[in-house]
Amino acid sequence: MHHFIVITHTKNSVVSIILINSYMPKVIIYTRDLCGYCYAAMHEFEKQGWDYKEYNTSISLEIKEQMQRKATEATTLPPIWIDDKHIGGYDDLMRFLK
Repeated sequence: MHHFIVITHTKNSVVSIILINSYMPKVIIYTRDLCGYCYAAMHEFEKQGWDYKEYNTSISLEIKEQMQRKATEATTLPPIWIDDKHIGGYDDLMRFLK
């Protein structure tokens, strides 16, 4: 991750240090309707300030087949890719974020 620090001073010598995360990964997630783990993962992306591309497998068979071809080792939803690396599902995402 890339970080940078902003330090501000006031006339009373109060110093504020702000750590800013400038890391913006490429995130892809395959979801389906009414999938709690899918919604939770997308919520985590939003908390991080990350943009993500969602493919909802409930919309079309073609998207579902695309996911199955891409995530041959995935056994649950949602399969998640960060920077073109398959990290796994929601629990794996939470480990990744620690």
